[in-house]
Amino acid sequence: MKKSFFILALLLLTVSLQAQYVLTKMTLSKIRAFEDSIKSECKGFVKMNVGADFFKGAKEDKDYYPLVFSRTDKSFFPGCKVEYYYSGKDSVIQCVVMDWDIMNYVSNLNTDQHFIDEQVGRKKAYYQKYEQVEKDIIALIGDPTILTDVTKEEIFKFDNGFSVETRWTSSKRDVILSVSFTSPLKVINNKWRVGTFRIRLQTEFKK
Repeated sequence: MKKSFFILALLLLTVSLQAQYVLTKMTLSKIRAFEDSIKSECKGFVKMNVGADFFKGAKEDKDYYPLVFSRTDKSFFPGCKVEYYYSGKDSVIQCVVMDWDIMNYVSNLNTDQHFIDEQVGRKKAYYQKYEQVEKDIIALIGDPTILTDVTKEEIFKFDNGFSVETRWTSSKRDVILSVSFTSPLKVINNKWRVGTFRIRLQTEFKK
């Protein structure tokens, strides 16, 4: 009886997690249906510039138009923005980028400085969110290939920032989970305080 309950609980957990993360190749039409099913807000095709090799074959001098969604889950702030990069030939997803990034809320530092300032004291919250996403991905695709060699004790020992990364590599995909937390903030032009407060889950599919 206990074994059956455990299997059922594990199955329900897996189904719940699969409703949050895209870890298998899909076409744009299936992506739209998936995001609609979890009531995400569609932002449409948004012009982006990415770095060289942001995903395999990506170029710095090319404009990309990923299909972008804003997730409606309010359990963590900043909320999650999802970008789907796809092949123009067949509209199959090449790369998925999920960002929990405070800069998604900052359009003008003169008016939005408070969003950055408010993150400085949230070191524990960012790390806990990172840990939760890591556990979710492990539950879906197994143990990571590479873990950053840093302990939780080391991260919280000092008041400065931290950067941690976890990778999963297989014949189907490469998955990178990272968190960057900058503290103290850097002052530019003796006026604005800037930093990086972001959790990113990036999945690149292989042919």
